[in-house]
Amino acid sequence: MFDVVDVIDMVTWPLLILVASAGTIYAIVLGVQMASADSTEKREEAKKRVINVLIGMAIAVGLILLI
Repeated sequence: MFDVVDVIDMVTWPLLILVASAGTIYAIVLGVQMASADSTEKREEAKKRVINVLIGMAIAVGLILLI
């Protein structure tokens, strides 16, 4: 029989890997959009998105590790 702690321990690492890889892929996509933006306004918007994704990933990974 599994305890709640054992289940959380088994789920933590795959969840951490999933969040980190999804965030990394999305940050790469946004980086490509930023590099290929034809106007300064689109470039700045993509830059804000990249920063927000990186902050969100750091918070998500920190919370997963805290659990």
